[in-house]
Amino acid sequence: MSSDNVETVLGVFDAFGRRDTDATFSPTTPASSGACAWLEDFDDYETEAREPVDLGDKVVVTVWDCARGKGSGVPIERYHAQVWTFRDGRIVRVEIFDDRSGALDAASGRGPPL
Repeated sequence: MSSDNVETVLGVFDAFGRRDTDATFSPTTPASSGACAWLEDFDDYETEAREPVDLGDKVVVTVWDCARGKGSGVPIERYHAQVWTFRDGRIVRVEIFDDRSGALDAASGRGPPL
């Protein structure tokens, strides 16, 4: 059931916030697993998934990120959108878009192919 996909995405964000790497990557296929090494460049990194949209085998979320550069101390804050694609209950792809409308268009087949 696709609402399970929304819960999976939100669970990944929750696990990431706790820095629980195993729980963050457990719903992915082996090919899409990875490490969070890029976090080493930031202090106080926070991220939040907002306004999930259930599109069956895809979930679209607006994402808020906030952090400080570890070496520079420069703060960053950004909003972007993501399309999470599922196959057989597993995350197989996450794509990042500059804005929510572009992500929704791509996920629904109205935009450029993913």
